[in-house]
Amino acid sequence: MKVTVVSRSGREIVKGGIELKDSATVADLQEAIHKRILPP
Repeated sequence: MKVTVVSRSGREIVKGGIELKDSATVADLQEAIHKRILPP
């Protein structure tokens, strides 16, 4: 599934969204967001 992450003001946090498995957990979502936002 594709997840779009937006702020309260409506701004897209992760451009283009995040692709996750249908069986993904909240922890999987958090990990994917951190990989996209935070530098390695």
